[in-house]
Amino acid sequence: RGEQSEPDIRSLDDDQEVALASYMNSLALELRGHYHDISGEQQTLEDAAEMAQTATIVTSDQDPNLPRYYNDLGLILWDLYHHNGCDDALEQAIAAAQKAVEMSPKTDFDRLRYLDNLSYILYDDGNGRGSFEAAKEVVQDCPESHEHRHEYIDHFGRVLYDLTVYKESLDELEQGLDTVRQSVYSIPPDASYRAQCLSTLSQLLHEQYGVRKGKVDPTEAVQIARDALAADSENSLDRATYLHRLGYLLSETFHFTRARSDIEESVKLLRQATSETYDDDNEWISRSFDLAFALESRSAATGSLEDLSESIAIAQKVLEMSPDDHERRLKRSLRLASRLKERHLRTGAQSDFDEAIQVVETNLALAPEDDPDRGRAFHILGNAIGERFCMMGSMDDLDESIRLAQKAVQVTPDTYYELPLFLMSLGSGLTDRYDRTGRLADLEEGIRIWERALDQTQDTALSWIGLVFNLAGSYRNRFERLGRVSDLERCIEFSQKTVDKSGRGDASRHLYLARLASSLKHRFNHYRSIKDIDTAIDLGKESLKITPTGHVDYSLHLQELAQSMSIRWGETKDEKDLKDAIVFERRALDAMDTGHRQRAESLFNMGSYLLKRESVTGNEDDTHEAAQLFEEAIKQTQSSVKSRIEAARRLTYIYMSQDDWQRAYDAAVAAINMIPQLLLRSLGNDDKQELLKKLGGTSSDAAALALNLGEGPMVTLDMLGRGRGLLAASIDDLHTDVAALRKEFPDMAERFVSLRNQLVRDDMPQQESGSRWNQASNKRHEAGEKFDKLIAEIRQQPGFENFLLPPTESSIKQAAESGPIIVINTRLLSKFPIHAAGEHSHGRSNTVLDRVISSYQTSVQSIIRGRKRPFEAKPPQQALLVGMEATPGSSFLPNAAKEVNAVRQVCESMSIKTVQPEPVKAAITSHLLQSEIFHYAGHAYIDGLDPVESYLCLEANKADRLTVSNLLDINLQRQSPFLAYLSACGTGEIQNEDLTDEGTLWAVMDSFKYPVTIGLAHSFCTVGYLCASMSTFHCIATWVFPADPEAVPHSTAQHLLDNQGQINRLAAEQDLEILDIQAELERVKADLDMLKAKRKTGEWLTIAVLVLIIGIMFAGKIF
Repeated sequence: RGEQSEPDIRSLDDDQEVALASYMNSLALELRGHYHDISGEQQTLEDAAEMAQTATIVTSDQDPNLPRYYNDLGLILWDLYHHNGCDDALEQAIAAAQKAVEMSPKTDFDRLRYLDNLSYILYDDGNGRGSFEAAKEVVQDCPESHEHRHEYIDHFGRVLYDLTVYKESLDELEQGLDTVRQSVYSIPPDASYRAQCLSTLSQLLHEQYGVRKGKVDPTEAVQIARDALAADSENSLDRATYLHRLGYLLSETFHFTRARSDIEESVKLLRQATSETYDDDNEWISRSFDLAFALESRSAATGSLEDLSESIAIAQKVLEMSPDDHERRLKRSLRLASRLKERHLRTGAQSDFDEAIQVVETNLALAPEDDPDRGRAFHILGNAIGERFCMMGSMDDLDESIRLAQKAVQVTPDTYYELPLFLMSLGSGLTDRYDRTGRLADLEEGIRIWERALDQTQDTALSWIGLVFNLAGSYRNRFERLGRVSDLERCIEFSQKTVDKSGRGDASRHLYLARLASSLKHRFNHYRSIKDIDTAIDLGKESLKITPTGHVDYSLHLQELAQSMSIRWGETKDEKDLKDAIVFERRALDAMDTGHRQRAESLFNMGSYLLKRESVTGNEDDTHEAAQLFEEAIKQTQSSVKSRIEAARRLTYIYMSQDDWQRAYDAAVAAINMIPQLLLRSLGNDDKQELLKKLGGTSSDAAALALNLGEGPMVTLDMLGRGRGLLAASIDDLHTDVAALRKEFPDMAERFVSLRNQLVRDDMPQQESGSRWNQASNKRHEAGEKFDKLIAEIRQQPGFENFLLPPTESSIKQAAESGPIIVINTRLLSKFPIHAAGEHSHGRSNTVLDRVISSYQTSVQSIIRGRKRPFEAKPPQQALLVGMEATPGSSFLPNAAKEVNAVRQVCESMSIKTVQPEPVKAAITSHLLQSEIFHYAGHAYIDGLDPVESYLCLEANKADRLTVSNLLDINLQRQSPFLAYLSACGTGEIQNEDLTDEGTLWAVMDSFKYPVTIGLAHSFCTVGYLCASMSTFHCIATWVFPADPEAVPHSTAQHLLDNQGQINRLAAEQDLEILDIQAELERVKADLDMLKAKRKTGEWLTIAVLVLIIGIMFAGKIF
């Protein structure tokens, strides 16, 4: 050919052109045949393509053969693409095929063939939509009598199937189904292509069943698949394909019907499909893959470990046979990892768990960025690492599992069927983190994610029961935290649904039974119905009975059952229940590895049960063993800090009861040392407050024990400083002055400020309703970790070794240079105004107030920091005044307006500007930072359960309540008021006994607020703002008057002036600051009882000015 001269196309006449074109096209087709039959060489195809191209060039547009030439050119170029994978060849093939279709009249039956070829070529190009439209047009234009109609429709059905698999286009699927169904049902029984067409229809019906989430009857799909298998000959090469399709269809129907016969037949058919193989059988791996899936499903239904192990062995073989760059390698590796993880759960084999993580990590690294299974890979890997956290308790593992779950959700389309499963894992990670840290935002976000996922999930979907199960647990956790009975009821409702939905042979049924038992246990604790705890115990026993002893949850079921037994013993005092509780808890401990995450809790529970038995039997051996168990619990660093602190506190009391003061002190110090691990910086104020309830009195005990052992005052103060006023201290740390740090290390100072700003923002800012999850919670957690690392880095710098650490001995001594600081440690008396002690008769000065300046700081550290803050000695410029005579839902306060007017007059006489905004939160907070004086006269509400949500009553609207939490979010230390006076009943009362270490204030009656306010105002005018700032509290804070206001012999102002000399004489040169009172002193109980009795009879009335969160906001500037 190379020796022949090319014809000069320009010199040919019409007949010669026609002849040449026909000749060149025929030769091209011969070369194509030669390539397929003999040579297989690329050059042969390239020559054929060149000749076919020449045929199209020399042929005129009016020649009826031109469409055929373009069609042939397209087929040759398509072959070339399959030979060398060159995209250019594929693009040219598509262009030629499209040209053939465009140039063919609609009446030409050859156009159907050209369209059919175009559909195939477009399919190879990944253009599923274009391929489908071409095949659809063929079917629409093809007459019923056309000899190839069944073949065209079969191709249309296969393209429709693939389009539906990737796009889930249900409308097109169901419209096309009718066409394919009619064609198949009209095929003669003896037609050679009948089996293929039946199989295609079965695939479409199978896909409809899957897209409809099992909502359509699968009978037709199964029967058509059986017919396809029956229509094929026994020795056909396609038989394995038809066996595979029927077996796979039955395995999928099992997931919706849970009919055991379906999965049994599925396994049988798929075994046959994999046993039938032949040379170059490229589908054997896919058939084996699906056999492994069916075995896994049967194992989940029956609990068969043999089926699971066989499934793993097949998956391992399939993965070995898959090249590194195979498009399905990642998908296959994920199935293997899931099964290894499941076997680990059942047997506890660590090697399976480690292999599962290694398999995913390896194949995820090999997969391209656009691999559709990357989301599932992140999901499985995150789950595995999350389960490692559940076993070992490493917070790094938990954080990593959450990060991977977020990536899984990020890379997954909204329409992907497994998205709810990925969201479920993300919610699980967040709620696990709540369980460890106490951060409520994580729990709320986990619930929000699950609720949205459940709304989008059919109750027939595989992920439905998991979502309901997890939601039940989260509703229970929120009930425990917030006390909402509606959460408890939903928890029970959802738990019951999971039990009802699961069959007797369901491998996860033990989890559902245990969750329902736990829910009923909580309802018993709330309503005290003995039926609930009896049912909980019965369910717990049933759950334990069907749980394999090697299962990772076996010990947890034992632990839960022991708790229920102990609770019922507390109600019935049946010794058998307590005995069983001890037996079950011992078994739980025996079943746990030494590094188990729940081991500290189990040790604590066991010790508690033994102490209960000792209280009945008096056997001191139980107390001795309990102490040993608590000692061991403290050492379980992989376990919850809360459980370990509880163990340390219980151990402290055991040794105190035995007069073993050294061991008691060691246990108390252990509890104190764990507090920083409990109160993470990333936690919000409400979260910290909740955790602080578990620490009340811890530092008091440690300080008292230190004194009892003769430890120095520094040790005692250190114990107090590390365990009291922790909420205030955490805020103080965030707002510490970084001027010195900025001067020496500006970069660190900027990072400190940036991270601090992230931590002081609202926990849960508003997100768009369409957001899959709120990322603010995780960002805050990460910011907290970075903040801790930065502080450690700062402490390594010269001159900053004590940055944000407790004060040194020298700094404490320096704080007392102007006068001694006296610390009185009494826990019980902290609810009483000891600063008011003394004789308050007219002209007498035998009172505490005449000798000291009292402070409500909760630690020496806060006093030192308050004094270090810059304070400009200049007169106040602005006073913010708020008066609420009439508050919606509260009683009328006739003196509120008089108070505000009196204060305004005094301020105006001193040229101090006054502002009195609308009594709404936004207006007040906007003026607060610009005002040196803040006066509020009105009602206040104390939230006994959640003190940081206590508020000043402004308007009826909840959003306009000025809460303690709102003020904590404002950096008042940057520009705090010179004076803050809250004339409000009950503002500072602490009604939660567990939070007295965080500060204590007292109530005030409306009829006495007005004269006290006038006294303050006159004192302010008389002695000036500097003197008033040093002893304001003494000028107005606490006097004892007869209960009848009319019986007061002098005006408050005159009383102040009468005693001013004595106050100044005794205390002006001293800076005696009495810290908040704490520790139990038995010798003053009688005095307390007498004080209570006097208050009840109305002989005496304590008047106290309430300063909101004194020492937190205004440290060192008010008093």
